[in-house]
Amino acid sequence: MGFRNAIHVLSLLLLIQTFSICQDPSLNKIDFEYESEVHSNCINARGHYSDQYAPRFLYCYEECLGCGNPNLVFDLKEKRFLKKEYQARITREISVDSGYIRMFKNNKWGIVDFEGRIMLPFEYDTISYYQSFSDKKVDFLAYVCKNNKYGFIDENIDFLVEPKFDSVNIHYQGLVTVKMNEKYGVLDKNANETIPIMYDSISYPMTGGNFIVYQNSKTGVVNKENNQLIPIEYDYIYDCAYSKLFLAKKKNKFTLLNLENQTLTKSYSELKYLGPTKKYGSDHIFSYKNNIGSGLLDQEGPITQEISDSLIKKVKNLDNEYYSLYYFTKNEKKGIVDENGSILIPPNYDNIESFAERKFPSELVNKFIYNPHFKNNYALRIVSENDYSYKNLSFNFLTLMRDGDSVILNVQYDKNGGFSFIPLKNKIPYTNEIVRVNTSTMTYKIDTIIPFGKKECKISYNNNSHFILRYDNDDSMPELIDASGNVTVLEFDNCYPISLGKDKGHPDLISCYKGIGRKGAFYSISKKKTITPFYSYIKYLNEEIYFAGDDSDCGHVYTFDHKRLTNKKISSYKVVVDSKQLNGFKIRKGKYFYRSIGDSIPAPMYLDRINSTFPSDVTWVAKDVKMGLGKGDSIFIEPKYDVINTWMDSIYLCRNFDEGIYIFDSNGQLAFDEPFDHISTELDKLKVKRNFMFNVLDKDLNYIFPDWYRSIDLASGSHYWNYKSGNPILYILRNGGQKIFLLKTLADEKYFDNIIGSVRLLTDSVYSIKEYGGVEKLYSMKDQIIFSPKEKNLLFYRTGTDIIQVERKLELREESVGILDNTGRWLEHENKGLGRFDSGGRGYVIWRSTDHYDIYGNNGKKLLVLPKTNKIGFIDLDILGSLLIIRKDDGTYSLQDKAGAILIPPQKYCIEPKGNNFFELRKCGWPGPKCILKVTKRK
Repeated sequence: MGFRNAIHVLSLLLLIQTFSICQDPSLNKIDFEYESEVHSNCINARGHYSDQYAPRFLYCYEECLGCGNPNLVFDLKEKRFLKKEYQARITREISVDSGYIRMFKNNKWGIVDFEGRIMLPFEYDTISYYQSFSDKKVDFLAYVCKNNKYGFIDENIDFLVEPKFDSVNIHYQGLVTVKMNEKYGVLDKNANETIPIMYDSISYPMTGGNFIVYQNSKTGVVNKENNQLIPIEYDYIYDCAYSKLFLAKKKNKFTLLNLENQTLTKSYSELKYLGPTKKYGSDHIFSYKNNIGSGLLDQEGPITQEISDSLIKKVKNLDNEYYSLYYFTKNEKKGIVDENGSILIPPNYDNIESFAERKFPSELVNKFIYNPHFKNNYALRIVSENDYSYKNLSFNFLTLMRDGDSVILNVQYDKNGGFSFIPLKNKIPYTNEIVRVNTSTMTYKIDTIIPFGKKECKISYNNNSHFILRYDNDDSMPELIDASGNVTVLEFDNCYPISLGKDKGHPDLISCYKGIGRKGAFYSISKKKTITPFYSYIKYLNEEIYFAGDDSDCGHVYTFDHKRLTNKKISSYKVVVDSKQLNGFKIRKGKYFYRSIGDSIPAPMYLDRINSTFPSDVTWVAKDVKMGLGKGDSIFIEPKYDVINTWMDSIYLCRNFDEGIYIFDSNGQLAFDEPFDHISTELDKLKVKRNFMFNVLDKDLNYIFPDWYRSIDLASGSHYWNYKSGNPILYILRNGGQKIFLLKTLADEKYFDNIIGSVRLLTDSVYSIKEYGGVEKLYSMKDQIIFSPKEKNLLFYRTGTDIIQVERKLELREESVGILDNTGRWLEHENKGLGRFDSGGRGYVIWRSTDHYDIYGNNGKKLLVLPKTNKIGFIDLDILGSLLIIRKDDGTYSLQDKAGAILIPPQKYCIEPKGNNFFELRKCGWPGPKCILKVTKRK
């Protein structure tokens, strides 16, 4: 197949298993050996080749086509596989009998030809290449990296430039940007210098091979021959239109330039690019600002007068192939203008939003459904409160808000560039059924913390102790409500919890805002007052400190007793919180961190990844931008490492990028003399890699396998959600073409060799074996057969701790057969009512019969039988345990435990957990009024 006018960038940085290469030094050649094998999961090793040549090699997969990285190479000429020791990546194929292959040996790359001759020795850290194809002509350029320096080789594997560059980047035009001695330049596809290496920075190539360059804090544009198209005298340049139009800033004034450095417009105090116009295709539109106001302009000049008080913004995702719309603001009111400057919606509204910017608000999504029969397919229709089957949500809607009320408009376009707005009803009347809920059972006590009100509200949950109640489109102040229902009115415009993780808020502090500009402060729940001044920007860091200032890029770090810890203003993203070190934080500068007070020794930037895992008495130490660990005044791990992680709270994994990963115990003693190439945590063990071979360490740092393997993987069932230390683990071990299953229990090890088709761990006490061509049988851990099916098409799945799901594989689907316990006894079977299995939550298994549900616990014990309903939901809470949310045919919802005790009786409100013993009741499908219930177990 020929390739014309196609340019492909191929950048390949691959981790490939090691190759055992037999090299004859006298011949400087490796010896290819082959092994015969039948295999079908293969793809072409070359993405592109000319018409006159077929590919020589295929990449193949052992398991299935596309499963992971290819781990076999098939030689189409020899009709055999290269042995696994010779896995390779084809770099350049000239013909069936000639070409080059990249190979890996002793952690270094080299290149050999198809005859095995070594063309480039195995001493390079990286080899990557660029190829382009045009009329059967191939342009080739490859770079190599050695000792962190880059050089270039040609298609004959001859050096064009010896390694000397600090970094390289090959672009699709065949141009290469390079860095050397902190300066940048450009090379062509033959590695000739076309733009001198003299600039402080350089952009990616633009259309036509032009570059934005930076020199002495100024910027300009040069072509690939280094001719200046725009002089290097501007403070800022942005390419707006494929090297035809540039937004430029000079001496705090903005203007538009073309490639001839012609000024297309007069200067403005601000200029913002809004994108290409739809109507003309090649034109581009901007928002300008001067001392009068803001308007729209294109490269021909102003489109409008100064119609806005601030820069005009595009309405996101509210456009089609003919038109775009824009927000503008006048006297603090919003309106809409089109790209011709016509005012479509006058500035009379407090706010205007599109669906896209509101990020699918549930109150709108659940009220409307896409109507494919409406004109232009852009409308939504109102649905009833019980109809939530919405689909195909359209973006073409605006919400206009004024004086606490709102209306939704459907924006309709026509092909002539015109449009209309169709108002849609967006209010659903409140129901008289809303009541205060008070109830109790023999097992549980239920208290109403927040009763239903008559207005829409938002309730924020704060750490199992408090709620913040806020009303939309209302002047009402937010309310703080404790777990007993006591209300404190907060005299602020709004308040929010401080998030400390999933469903967790700060136990005492919340963020409150008030006034113009919504300045914020931290409010103490216990002290019932703000404990910080009000700032334009404020951010909680930890129990001792917070960041505050003019905005996120300009502020200081303060303690909660009003002490300022930073001398100069910094950005909040430069503060790395660490409550265990000194005053609780570090300052990031460039690639390094500095301790917050009195220490100018930098630590590596990777430090922020691991501090939260250090024991409280351990601190980091730094020297020459390397990291170590200390206790008190002594150092117990020398500062020689780039990254340090902890495991099991007592083992330290210390990575040096040039050497590997060393393991130290809690006393700082080196556990192994040689470093590992890679370490990963799997369950309660460490999988380690050295010289492309794998083993596993237990928590005492003992190898659990006597031999090393090409790969070690957890098999099906060995990493399920309720794994605990000591549970059985099933491994798949591979060496070459050999695959071994190993089932490890606390008391035994069971090996299954290649005569077995598959071994699977189904529960903690049951595993299955399927021999080639046979049925899958279930075994106990004592190796006794507990279930031997009579048909081959039965499938078994883990379901719960001691329950096994049985499915029958049909031609196009699977059907439920039943569920077994861990002795092979049927708990439910298709012959008992033609039922089917449904997965429950943690703690439940369901067998759905024709008229009822059988609910089982994970241990196989039947918990209760429920009449058939439309829906059963499951939740798992730390305090209350596993619970069921049940929706009945009459549309009511209730909450009960697995013993059948009712927590919340049936009612027409959706139920959602908030924390471990609070539940929110609300009208299903829209926000509206809400109610919070507190559920506690009776003693």
